[in-house]
Amino acid sequence: MPRRKTVVIVLGIAAALLIIVAAVVVVLLLTKSSKSDVAPQNETWKNYRLSNTTLPVHYNLTVHPEIPNGVFSGHVTIELNVSEKTSVIYLHIKWLNITSTRIFDQSGNNVSLKAFAFEPNEYWVVTTDAPLVPGTHFLAIEFSGSLTTGIVGFYRSSYIDKPTKTKRFLATTKFEPTFARRAFPCFDEPNKKASYQVTVIHDSAQPTALSNSPVLSTKILPSGLIETVFARTVRMSTYLVCFIISDFDHLEQMASNNVLVRTYAPADRINNTRFALNRAADVLVAYDEYFGIPYNHSFPKLDLVAIPDFVSGAMENWGVVTFRETNIILDPTTASAQNEFQIAKIVAHELAHMWFGDYVTMDWWSDLWLNEGFANFMAYLYGMEASVPHYNPESSFLTDQLQSTMVLDARLSTHPIIVPIAHPDDINAAFDSITYGKGSSVLRMLENYLGANNFKEGIRTYFRKYQYGNARTDDLWAVLSEQTGVHVKEVMDTWTKQGGYPVVFYDAASSSVRQKQFLSNSNDNVPAEQLWNVPIAYKIGSTPNMFLFKSKTQNVSINSTANLVKLNSDGKGFYRVNYKDDHWALIITALKSTNNTLTVMDRAQLIDDSFQLALANQLNYSIPLSMIDYLSSELSNSVPWSSAISNLAYVASMLQTYNTTATDKLRAKTSYLGSAVLEKLVWNATSGDFQRRLLRPLVMRLACRTADDSINPCRKSAYYMFSEWLKDSTNAIPSDYFEAVVRIGMAQTSLTDDQWSTVWSRYIVAGPVEKLALGRALADCYNQTFLQRLVAYIL
Repeated sequence: MPRRKTVVIVLGIAAALLIIVAAVVVVLLLTKSSKSDVAPQNETWKNYRLSNTTLPVHYNLTVHPEIPNGVFSGHVTIELNVSEKTSVIYLHIKWLNITSTRIFDQSGNNVSLKAFAFEPNEYWVVTTDAPLVPGTHFLAIEFSGSLTTGIVGFYRSSYIDKPTKTKRFLATTKFEPTFARRAFPCFDEPNKKASYQVTVIHDSAQPTALSNSPVLSTKILPSGLIETVFARTVRMSTYLVCFIISDFDHLEQMASNNVLVRTYAPADRINNTRFALNRAADVLVAYDEYFGIPYNHSFPKLDLVAIPDFVSGAMENWGVVTFRETNIILDPTTASAQNEFQIAKIVAHELAHMWFGDYVTMDWWSDLWLNEGFANFMAYLYGMEASVPHYNPESSFLTDQLQSTMVLDARLSTHPIIVPIAHPDDINAAFDSITYGKGSSVLRMLENYLGANNFKEGIRTYFRKYQYGNARTDDLWAVLSEQTGVHVKEVMDTWTKQGGYPVVFYDAASSSVRQKQFLSNSNDNVPAEQLWNVPIAYKIGSTPNMFLFKSKTQNVSINSTANLVKLNSDGKGFYRVNYKDDHWALIITALKSTNNTLTVMDRAQLIDDSFQLALANQLNYSIPLSMIDYLSSELSNSVPWSSAISNLAYVASMLQTYNTTATDKLRAKTSYLGSAVLEKLVWNATSGDFQRRLLRPLVMRLACRTADDSINPCRKSAYYMFSEWLKDSTNAIPSDYFEAVVRIGMAQTSLTDDQWSTVWSRYIVAGPVEKLALGRALADCYNQTFLQRLVAYIL
């Protein structure tokens, strides 16, 4: 055949092949594109969610940590309920070495199988040669792993024993949201509930083993190791499983509801857990009464454990709650009022989870707010209220939760409370202020709208209906609707399924209201008009009223000429209120009046609304700056001051950038106001009611803002206390003032190298609470050399 003809033929064949290959590629791409989220029928493990045809019933789990070596091993036998014929079982693992896998039936007969890891979804996949028939089967897996890959999952922690100055080790867990799979093979989704029987093999150097349930038996093995077996648990989610192996000591107290409450910590710190122990015993009893379901129906004991290295503030493992040390250890001789408040709040929050989250769990992480929003709500309004009512916890809720969250939710970058979780990688992002702060705030608003008793009875019904199971937001709304006759879903969807919140404008002259989404940046454009069903609680004088505002504008029957009208009574609603200037003038007059009928929460919310409205160019700054003059007589509660100070700090930071003269005027005004009040509160006093203890350091930091030390007695006094403490740490700064004083001292322009080094050396050896205050003080320093040194030390 001639060469030219051969080349032509070859080129023709090549062209045809290219066309065929291109066609095949297009078909494959189209197929992949149209089915990107759906696995082929015989490769179901490519789905990121677990199958519902194979469910765990019970785990028999044994773990053996070799703490000095930083490794662990174990084996688990999982009882499975297979509801449909299947040849595939897949469950979660991460960073585990699997050494053996077998499936057997109730008669002990093994099933022929193959097993492999599918890392994209963190699965261990088991395929059987013959399909498993519906019924009970058992999956047994042997595994090993590392205790040193981080501080989540099953990991090694350590602390320095102060009396001996030796390093001690422990092993502990932190499984929420998706870290149980790092400790043992499991069906690691919240709605795959099962019971557990945990056995821990441990060394005598760490003789104390804890888990969710009480110890069933303990024995010494021939190897000299200890085997601790725990009682079978109730049904619960994987992320709530916990086991801890340590040399900790403990305190205990029998609560009046017959639950044994214990606190665990290193021996040199255990006596400083007494405050948390007492709070837990009080709160547990209060929640028993509120929910109508006793805690000891699930577990007869509750442990609270201080963990030296802990990634979260605390973790609500059912029956054995773990805490960062600063949130459970409190030295009564050095603790401030703020330290006490923090521990009482976190204990109340975590114990609320024993019901919201543990007893009834959200079905999937998109409804995380059912756990965290409710725990926040219960902690302030019922937990602390029962344990430490003199803290006035509900008024503090405004500044701690509602107001701080409203700042974030007024940005275009906000998101709804209920966030679709498209992939497990997105779960951690759901643990934010919207979930916690806005979630709890809208529940507080809903309770106020439905009535406290109706709301409580609805919650009790919800727990009876979904006990030991899972629920979604709509399930809660349905129960509350049945209880109250109110279409709760219609009201609450506007708060949980869209981001942001409204500002409600009240026009007293026309007796009308209108709403519009509130955005703190006046240059932002609302992407789409949103409406909320707003439960408007209002007062005429001191008389409470309520109506539901569902449209853009609405005429209302608020007829009052003699009394002040104030919308959003006690800041119960998650919205802001604006008035005409003459109405704001009436409010300011009322605040300054000696017979002021506005509550603490009203006063705090009016301050916050006025400043935030001014920030958004919806109100002149002269109104909030005039309003805060009344604070000279606010001597009994820290919350209005806290609202004012956080807003003033932001205004000052903005002015400092653009207007030095205005900055000096604002600083002089606020310093004078703070100094006048501090004098009335008795400078340097350590006694008085709890609110005054919270208020003094707040006012002190405000009073010390004036730049000229020579005319600022507050700053001179703070410097003196700071310098005496530097000379000798036994020259104790009063506990309520400690953080304020060291932060003021570290911010002085004349700070020396020796002074900085002394603070650093005391930070290194400080206890948990003092270390937190000193860390903040080190960061408050303005000297660039010292800040660079701090960053270097951190790195």
